[in-house]
Amino acid sequence: MKFPALVFMVLFLLPAGIAGAQAPVTVTLAPKNAGAAIPADFVGLSFETSALLPDSSGQHAFRPTNQPLTDIFKSLGIKSLRIGGNSVDQDTVAIPSNADIDNLFGFAQAAGVKVIYSLRLKSNNPAGAAAIAKYVMEHYSSTVECLSIGNEPTMYLASSSVYNDEFTAYEKAILASSPNAKLCGPSSTPGKVEWAADFANHFAHASQINHVLHHEYFGGNGQKITGAEARDKLLAPAMLDSYKSKYDKLAPAVPSDGFDFRFEETNSYYHGGSPGASDTFASALWGLDYMHWWASHDLSGLNFHTGIKGGGYSVFGTSPGGYAARPLGYAVKAFSLVASGHTVPASITNKQGINLTAYGISADDGTLYVTLINKEHDSGSRSADVTIIPGSKYAHGQVLFLTAPKNDVAATSGILLGGAPIADDGSWSGTWTNLPRPSHGDFKVTIPQATASIVKLTIK
Repeated sequence: MKFPALVFMVLFLLPAGIAGAQAPVTVTLAPKNAGAAIPADFVGLSFETSALLPDSSGQHAFRPTNQPLTDIFKSLGIKSLRIGGNSVDQDTVAIPSNADIDNLFGFAQAAGVKVIYSLRLKSNNPAGAAAIAKYVMEHYSSTVECLSIGNEPTMYLASSSVYNDEFTAYEKAILASSPNAKLCGPSSTPGKVEWAADFANHFAHASQINHVLHHEYFGGNGQKITGAEARDKLLAPAMLDSYKSKYDKLAPAVPSDGFDFRFEETNSYYHGGSPGASDTFASALWGLDYMHWWASHDLSGLNFHTGIKGGGYSVFGTSPGGYAARPLGYAVKAFSLVASGHTVPASITNKQGINLTAYGISADDGTLYVTLINKEHDSGSRSADVTIIPGSKYAHGQVLFLTAPKNDVAATSGILLGGAPIADDGSWSGTWTNLPRPSHGDFKVTIPQATASIVKLTIK
């Protein structure tokens, strides 16, 4: 392919001493072949059921008057809130009371999110679950996305067929008193993706079920891999191969049965994350790539499992000024800036094999967003000189960068989006940098190692 001779580049200063070699990359977009629309609630958060219970002072974290928590949800663009986790099926954790539920849904309404609410399956009975479902649906039906039955039943039931039978019993009891309830399952563990496919096949085209749910932690056990090794694994090209392997097991079964599939619980590493990886800038680059890859493969959404106070793989944590976004939170913010529109195919010509991914999204107003993620890091890493061939005529371009101090993927603080941090009150004052007006339709931008950028192209 012959490229136009004249291109433009964004000029900026690289941190001293780490500029490294540069590799040419060409990204070609096809906006006329735009794919599915990204659901408005694609990005969500997942919390343990125990997070609904009041603290020692009787205060609920999830309550309509917790303005700082509402603010961080809105700032990050969170539209889905899943309640479940291991604690939903633990006898040592109290089943939330009506007051706990009232506070949760009051918060959800204030934050503008829909709720995936998990009901206890282990050591419970259909009548008990139906009573809670009845209360939830009578008071908050407009805020409920679906009611999930149990959490990771793969850990305590013998087979997917046993779960399907249990689900049927709960379904019958719930619908008898709440006929408009929407249900979802099976909330299977990462190693049991076949349970999700079996669930879809068993309940194919059932109108009362609106999601097939599955859990994924592609990094694996966070207690077995830490530090640089764990960061390398998150950012390796092989991670994309593992996504494709899982997709190939889910995609043929679930859509053909009339459902979509959602990762209602996911993150980098399970057991709370991997120290030195899940809490670093590596998780931001991984998370941004993860969201875009699955959005471009028709996932209906994902919920990052997290906590209120922070630590481990948390998206944010408590701070004196409210809630501070952690590295993964910056990825969520970056994705939310562009995730309103249709995915656009992006092909890469990358002769030097630089570790870079590219994703396109066409907004309803005609804006084309191109997210570029350079996952090269540490010794020997390279920046990328990227030529963007947008596939249509765009008159103006702007760029915004997601960066860490000294391009260090091990950084846990000092992260900037558009040159600005996300403040503890949820505010953000990042700015876009104008690109020179192109004369031949193509744009060029240099992406330093361990950096992501969003290029915004507009017709006028």
